[in-house]
Amino acid sequence: MSLFLASFVAFSQLPTGSSPIIENSWDSPTKPAAFARVQAEVPTVPGEFLVVAEAGTDLAQLIRDLEASGMEAIGGAPSLRILRVRAIGANDHPQAEQRLHELAGVATVEPHGIGRGGLIVDPPDDTHFGVQWHHENPGVLGFGVGADIESREAWDLSQGDARATIAVLDTGILPTSPEYTGRLDPGFDYVNEDSDPTADHPHGPRVTSLLGANANNGFGVTGVDWNCRIVPVKVLDSGNFGTVFDLVQGLNFCALQGIDVVSMSLVNYPPSPALIAAIEAARNAGCILVSCGSNLGSSNILYPGASPLTMAIGASTRTDARASFSGWGPELDFIAPGQDLPVPEGLSNQVVDFSGCSAATPVAAGVIGLLVARNLILDQDQAYELLRIGAEDEVGPPSEDTPGRDDFFGHGRINARRSLEALELDPSLIGYSCTPAVPNSSGSSARITARGSVAVAADDLVLSAEGLPASTFGFFLMGEGADVIVPINSVGNLCIVGGRLLRVAPPILNSGSTGAFEFAAGTLSVPSLGAIQPGETWGFQAWFRDGAMSSNLSDSLRVTFR
Repeated sequence: MSLFLASFVAFSQLPTGSSPIIENSWDSPTKPAAFARVQAEVPTVPGEFLVVAEAGTDLAQLIRDLEASGMEAIGGAPSLRILRVRAIGANDHPQAEQRLHELAGVATVEPHGIGRGGLIVDPPDDTHFGVQWHHENPGVLGFGVGADIESREAWDLSQGDARATIAVLDTGILPTSPEYTGRLDPGFDYVNEDSDPTADHPHGPRVTSLLGANANNGFGVTGVDWNCRIVPVKVLDSGNFGTVFDLVQGLNFCALQGIDVVSMSLVNYPPSPALIAAIEAARNAGCILVSCGSNLGSSNILYPGASPLTMAIGASTRTDARASFSGWGPELDFIAPGQDLPVPEGLSNQVVDFSGCSAATPVAAGVIGLLVARNLILDQDQAYELLRIGAEDEVGPPSEDTPGRDDFFGHGRINARRSLEALELDPSLIGYSCTPAVPNSSGSSARITARGSVAVAADDLVLSAEGLPASTFGFFLMGEGADVIVPINSVGNLCIVGGRLLRVAPPILNSGSTGAFEFAAGTLSVPSLGAIQPGETWGFQAWFRDGAMSSNLSDSLRVTFR
């Protein structure tokens, strides 16, 4: 007899009205109707399930049946007919959930979910926090409510970390400002070739204040990241201009110093071989590069934002429109608040409004700083994916902000809270998007995420799709290579182009209303291709039929295994 079964028998013999304490028990059943939503949105205890028995079921017999099926009951609330069940050893995968459904007397089965406290950080006491609409937007005359990055909710999860470094490549900084007390690391002035990057133009201090001004010091404004180490690197002169070589030197400094995040509110540089080489070196050194999407209000995005190795950031207004000056084009990755953002006026406790993709870029870099604070080894691909998952799509005019990625809003307006929650809920999130999806008949575009271990020996890769119309079914597909392209021919068969693909799941009916489904692969070994090898990069997509019974594909996801 198992220890829990023996405890259960003892419990069943207690007098009526007794209230024994069952360690690690769970005292409230989940409504079955909410299961699809819960499965898609909350983290779970690996390998554990909550089982609700049917009325009249002999729980002692059900526990014996569990053990015979390779599971064990490790806790419960018998008065509620709830058992906490753990799959044993190799049974720690989705097949265990199916076996639980098949046991006699089982009413519902759900993954054992994890929640968290609902605290929202109190507003900072900084003088002008109340007018910093990009943190918390109350709207103007009813317009623009929520057109912000949800900073207060995000600060509940992360306020930055002093072990993370963010370099600001700009005109320098005002080192005596209370906004940076105790936060500055040594930088450099490549314009004047000395170690004093004191600003002689207000652009740099304004940018830096948006990224990381001190919070709760009763002065000025509140930065996105409260705790990161700020590294000022002066590459722009007193007229706000800079040479390619100064920028090259600044990027090289970041690479050599091992800077975590590099914020570049810089535009209109030529794609010179020297600059391209410096960008590549910084990326290879692990720097996360964030840059302007240009201020020309046209599709002419130039370097460094045009580089595929940087994240190009456009600017949004307090009503979630694209700012008229915000550059657009296929190089654009995201937008962030960037018009009329209050910033300090010199060393005073007064503010002025600051506009430009120069303002949006440090807001985005600050959000990345909050992510890095939660995962100090986060790389650019992972940060990009977290921003993509958290970005709010279709917030702008329908003519510009179309479903999925577009040239005017990129993947959408950055949302710090949503990106941090993606990291909080899935700290093992892996992979990054490579092929955007085409909107399906419901007007939305499906996207896919992966979490689990990238080790080929691990058996915990989980693929999730969201943004599907309700009542659809689909397959996950995977292919050898970086991109997955699966055209469908006239008779409805999947054609293989640019690599071999394999259906890795049976049809999954999505009967919920959220348009999301999840499948956990049982193995990383593919019968027709052999085991996945360390160092290989694989692509994943979800194929599904939508409400109009037309075939669709989600975006695709790259995962590099080790």
